Amino acid sequence: MGGADDVTLVMSALAGHVPVCTDCLARRTGIPRADIPSVMDRIRENVRVQRPRVHCAVCRRKRHGYRVRELGTSNLRLVMVALWNDRLCTTCLVEQTGVPTPKIHEMLTALGRVLVVTWTAANCEGCSAARPIPMLA
Repeated sequence: MGGADDVTLVMSALAGHVPVCTDCLARRTGIPRADIPSVMDRIRENVRVQRPRVHCAVCRRKRHGYRVRELGTSNLRLVMVALWNDRLCTTCLVEQTGVPTPKIHEMLTALGRVLVVTWTAANCEGCSAARPIPMLA
């Protein structure tokens, strides 16, 4: 442990730009929990790393989770991927993507010009609250 393989293991565990907590990263990669911050420091040399307090994509507990965002990844792509994977309210969509609420509404309006964007009342898969959920078709 402690080599270049650690970076590869963590980057694989963070694929999809979803937040994963330190405990789940340690379990998924086999890297000791105490070593995860130093591995993340090495990753930060090449990739933007965020650490928002959100629901972990693995254990679903609300805690600080690491999320990588490759330079050049568009906000539109992040929003579309998040909506295709889960039913998320706007609040959880902001938490998962890091895109501000006004920008998300702007993107959904723009997407509505080329795709069918509907809003439905449903339970959010992020927070379990019954809220309006945007859906792409």
